[in-house]
Amino acid sequence: MVGNRSDSSAAPRRRVRAAERQIIEGSESILAIALSVGFNTRSSFYKTFRRVTGLTPKAFRSARRGGAGI
Repeated sequence: MVGNRSDSSAAPRRRVRAAERQIIEGSESILAIALSVGFNTRSSFYKTFRRVTGLTPKAFRSARRGGAGI
């Protein structure tokens, strides 16, 4: 265990954090980023991303790039 988190919850968080960097810095599609960080489906990525960040990947990208997507 890492703190109060089990290893099973830490791995998805790490993948979401890696995806956050790619979403902000890159121009790849959200699906391509999801697959590149280890998610197998778009739905599992969106669900996990929203649980970790509170935003959908599209809203996160828009907010971080100064867009009005929220």
